[in-house]
Amino acid sequence: MKRLIAVLFAVALFGVGVVASAADTTSLTVSATVVGTCKFTGTSGINFSLDPNSSAAATATGSVTYWCTKGQVGSLIMGNGQHGTSPVYYLQSTGTPADQVMYSLSPLTDSYTGQGKSTSKTLTITGTVANADYINAAAHSDYTDSVTVTISP
Repeated sequence: MKRLIAVLFAVALFGVGVVASAADTTSLTVSATVVGTCKFTGTSGINFSLDPNSSAAATATGSVTYWCTKGQVGSLIMGNGQHGTSPVYYLQSTGTPADQVMYSLSPLTDSYTGQGKSTSKTLTITGTVANADYINAAAHSDYTDSVTVTISP
């Protein structure tokens, strides 16, 4: 019996192969690209009140709000209007008789180094109508224009 146990022990020890394992490692590269961009988030239009009794130029303000990716430099440009080419703009009436009133905007350009989407910039735009450009204008309430504002990149 002792001999049988010894044989069984030997078979168990040497007959069954011992499974060996080896660990291995590698590195996984993780990368990202953040796109440099600038985007508008809002506008506030300019609304003139033109009184021919006044002897002064009429001014009014509006604004554009935008953000740029952190570190990205954004360049804003006031482009053409529907009824004029920058820097000479016209408010146009469709009333009878149709009429136009010339105006200007300031500033026409802006530059901003972005701080990220959560930090926007609001640029105040001042519109001016010279007194001589509205004292003889037809009395209408529908003088309008739309100016293209571009921000790049």
